[in-house]
Amino acid sequence: MPGPPEKLAVTETWKASITLTWAPPSQDGGSPVTGYLIERCLADSTRWIRVGKTTTETTYTDKEVVEDTQYLYRVAAENKVGPGPPCEPTQPVTAKDPWSKSECRYLPKALTHTHTLTCRDLLQLELLYKLLYNKSITNDSYGVLSFSSLFCNYFSNF
Repeated sequence: MPGPPEKLAVTETWKASITLTWAPPSQDGGSPVTGYLIERCLADSTRWIRVGKTTTETTYTDKEVVEDTQYLYRVAAENKVGPGPPCEPTQPVTAKDPWSKSECRYLPKALTHTHTLTCRDLLQLELLYKLLYNKSITNDSYGVLSFSSLFCNYFSNF
């Protein structure tokens, strides 16, 4: 039987998928590795379930995850003799988009939601910008007023 795979890592995390990569085991048990078994468990559980199998590829994307749920992963190599022991599991990983609302640390809560701005709101924002930076807001290449520098510069201090 082969040894455990090495360097298991989570390389991408999304709300609908988690991608893993690893290196082949340093010992193949005298027979070439023919595939890998990927297992997952909930972070608060000890019950491992098989979620996938690859041939000799050392990457796998789990597309059966639930958003905002924490998982652990481990991988075992197999050859013609059978599967070897699994590698050490990953640290808990949460299925979420990398830009999720919880990552918006610098913006006030009111600005992490979509709002329709009235003309009065726009004029007030423009006035605030002029007062803070002593310059006018200009149109970007799409003809839309750009307030990103206002938000990034002003609210990053909170």
